[in-house]
Amino acid sequence: MNTLMVPQQRQNNLDRKDELPFGMTHPNDTPCPFASDDLPVGYVNTCCSFNTEAAAKNLVSLGHKALAELLHMSWAAEMLPDIAQELRDAANAFDRRYVQPMDSYDDPILGGISGAVKERFNPCMRPAFEAALASIRRAADWYEKVGGLGFGVDVWY
Repeated sequence: MNTLMVPQQRQNNLDRKDELPFGMTHPNDTPCPFASDDLPVGYVNTCCSFNTEAAAKNLVSLGHKALAELLHMSWAAEMLPDIAQELRDAANAFDRRYVQPMDSYDDPILGGISGAVKERFNPCMRPAFEAALASIRRAADWYEKVGGLGFGVDVWY
């Protein structure tokens, strides 16, 4: 399932009478607040949307299916800071459990992930695991920013 999350205007928080373009937090003639965020844009191709698929797959791979399912649901703006915090907490817990033990290995690239599979050593490329954590943190940042702008999110398949 390829899931794209799009900001949805619940109320006109810009004191404008016109509606904003689909999936956007700003009028077409103004700069995008996400321009510097380098978001993975999905098939709808709006600058403010976010493809949550990588973060969701990484959460499922790390055993956090319930949190991954939240990334496939619509949410009101008031809920987004809580979801962002849950995502950050999960990424930080994975970092403490799996990445930090790798720091004791001599090879910073091939250290592996300690405890990832039934408390065994599981060889894994460290950059790939850190990229997985980065995808989760990036999703957290997006949810927080969208909510901070006063928008909820809707799912677009």
